Order: sequence, then structure tokens, then C-alpha cells
Amino acid sequence: MAGLRHAGTKVGFSNLGPQVTISAPGGNCINLTGPCLYAILSTTNGGSTTPVAASNAFNYTGTGTSFSTPLVSATIALMLQVDPTLTPAKIKAALQSSARAFPPAAAGVAQCVAGNSTQPQLECNCTTSTCGAGMLDANAAVVAVTPTTPTTPTTPTTPTTPTDTSSGGGGGGAMSGLWLAALALAIVALRWPRPRPAKIRSK
Repeated sequence: MAGLRHAGTKVGFSNLGPQVTISAPGGNCINLTGPCLYAILSTTNGGSTTPVAASNAFNYTGTGTSFSTPLVSATIALMLQVDPTLTPAKIKAALQSSARAFPPAAAGVAQCVAGNSTQPQLECNCTTSTCGAGMLDANAAVVAVTPTTPTTPTTPTTPTTPTDTSSGGGGGGAMSGLWLAALALAIVALRWPRPRPAKIRSK
């Protein structure tokens, strides 16, 4: 693996070449004197066999591929947590396929050249042939190996046809109106006073 500066370029102390699998942050100080500007923050503890509470937490800064390597190792541990059956080949493939692309070449910075012994290559622009498949992305690597539970497709339900509760079909309303009218007429006819028959006078 290769170590990267804060800008995504290869840092001077890192190896490079086609044998590199992936790159990860390694820190870089930029300035030759004074405080280290882009160091990797780490933790220390004063305990020799067990941790000591509140013992100099976050007081160590440094640079090196000794920081890049644990980042990759911790990512692999997370990957194995979600899928313990992963083989080394599958882990390598997942790390590479989920890696972030290197940033665009920085202006004024040379291109990394593998096997160049005449130039120290203190900082150079990475490519996939010199710094691995890309920059480590821990979250994407874990997601890449997380087993997915297949979902059971649901059977679509057939819509139910509303039941017609009216009698006589579509003309039921009209027929009911006619029957009511006929009934009303019959009632009127029954209640209408009938003319009395004329009395026949006897001679």
C-alpha cells in the first residue's frame, strides 16, 4: 500500500509501483521546522499492561505508512465483521473496487514514476499504476461486502368489483318511480267520490 499526503498526492516516504493495492492517508508536515501541519493524530496510554484512565489521550502526532497500514487493517476488520467468510482475494477486490479516485493532478507536481531511482519522488501525482486502485474508502468497502437479504416479491392483490345492491339493473330507479306514480293514482281513484245513482220515480 501507499501513503498519501493531505492533498491526495503520494508522500515522500511511501513506496509506489504496480504492486501497490491501495493508498491511505500517511500524513505530511510540509514545513521542515516547527510544528507538523498535516500529521496523523493518534492516542497513547501510560499503562504497561492495562489502560490508565485519562492518560495523555490524543497527544501523539506523526507521519508514515505505519499510520496508513492500520487504517486499511481496521477497514478489513470491519469488513470481516459483516462477512466472516471473506477470503483475502475477495477483501482485496472489495478494497480496490470501492476505492475513491485519485484527485486531479496537482499543478507543478511531477507524475509518479515507478522504479525511478534517479528522482527521489518526494511528492508526485498518483495513478492507478503507481499508487494502487485509488484512495481507501472505509465505508464504501464495508458496504461492498455487506450481505443483502433478498426481498420476497409481494403478489399484487386483485381489485374487488363493487356489488350492485339495486334491484332491476340500471333502470331500477325509473321503474320504482313509475310504480309509485301508479300506486298514487290508484289511491286517488279509490278515494274519489262516486256519483250516486239517480232515483227512479214510480208512476
